[in-house]
Amino acid sequence: MAAEPKPDADIRRRWRYLMIGVLAAALTGRVVAAFAVQKHVENSGRQFLVEGDANGYWELGEKVAKGQPYQIHVPPRKVLRTPGFPIFLAACMHMAGTDVIHARLCLAVVGTACCLLVWVLGAQLSMQRVGFWAAVIVAFNPLQIGSSVLILSETLFTFLMLATLVCQFSLVQEFNRSTGKTETQTRLNLLLPAGCLGFLLAATTLVRPGFLLWVPVCCGTLVWLSSRSRPGGSDETAIDNLRGRRIVALCTTLLAFFVTMLPWVWRNAEVTGHVVFTSLWSGPSMYDGLSEEADGTSNMQFFDREQVMSRQKMTEYEMNEHYKQRAIEFAVENPGRAIELAFLKAARYLAPAPSMLEGMHGGIRAGCTAFYMVFAGLVVIGFARGDGNQKLNLLELTVSLGPFLLFLLVHLVFVGSVRYRLPVEFPLAVLAGAGVRQLLTRNQSPPGMAATE
Repeated sequence: MAAEPKPDADIRRRWRYLMIGVLAAALTGRVVAAFAVQKHVENSGRQFLVEGDANGYWELGEKVAKGQPYQIHVPPRKVLRTPGFPIFLAACMHMAGTDVIHARLCLAVVGTACCLLVWVLGAQLSMQRVGFWAAVIVAFNPLQIGSSVLILSETLFTFLMLATLVCQFSLVQEFNRSTGKTETQTRLNLLLPAGCLGFLLAATTLVRPGFLLWVPVCCGTLVWLSSRSRPGGSDETAIDNLRGRRIVALCTTLLAFFVTMLPWVWRNAEVTGHVVFTSLWSGPSMYDGLSEEADGTSNMQFFDREQVMSRQKMTEYEMNEHYKQRAIEFAVENPGRAIELAFLKAARYLAPAPSMLEGMHGGIRAGCTAFYMVFAGLVVIGFARGDGNQKLNLLELTVSLGPFLLFLLVHLVFVGSVRYRLPVEFPLAVLAGAGVRQLLTRNQSPPGMAATE
């Protein structure tokens, strides 16, 4: 006679069924958004909602799909964009055709997968219920729904970043899973998650170059937070075992990262004569946020006006260094203005709604603002009080809050925008989910949905 399922298993199953419903709703909303955005841009006589960046990505994707040289513009820009998102677009073109709507639908699927990963991350960091509420928040966020189908790198970056964070948390937790295994077996068990983490760090960086700064944060997490584990006691042997595990995990992660990055770095060295890990657009981007003309918003007219590559015969590498040096000189000579610009850029990064909504119906902007304010309040509650059972520990806060703070610091230098904040709202949603959980525990749990998960 089959054994009856345990109550805990029943509860988990119910939450999984609820999660399937959330994912179905998330996918439906994003598919509708894909067709709505496509119709809007066609009626406007355009191909993309955010032209410029989207045009460049699409052209590079077409070149990858056709096997043509990876470059755009005249003079040719060969290291303008990292290849992650153009490769994704090329894959969409191979699978579904070259119509933009097909790429939007592929992004709708990726955006839905991001909601799933938020659930996984929340369940890892706290409990399944927290992951569920975090997924609900991002699944029904109107800005997340609309932005997920734009031909921009944010959606793919979000997916890879979340996968990286899940893998990072799992690897640190693996240091405590050594019962019944030899030390050699334990170290071998670290190779796969550490290798996956290194690959994901590189893949995410190849989609969003700014994520390169997360690599030292991640490695520091492996070294410092794992050192708080004490496998098998605190004697000399246990300490040596832990040290060996850290070395294995760290070296494997870094090796996988550099091996994954190597083809792109090697190619860049061949076409520029310099070692370039990411792209050669950081200089103009920095100058866009630190110059006499800067006002906190993005205005790249100086680049087209000056045409330093054509008029001064600069190489792409020299152009990038030229603008980077000018931005640094401006900040050194005008520290007060640089600080003022940092606050302006931070304000844009933290704004409730993007500036592109200013010309739309007031109700849309008001709705996005209201959603963001509720979201921010839930994040504060989750940060201050945890999930209702206990406060989140340092590892959990690093994974959930770290990306948001990292990109906030980045956009004190580079121009800030809500667009750049939206991806890091996904791990931040785990704190919001903990906030929802905290509010719900004030009342008695409904029958069949006990706190045990």
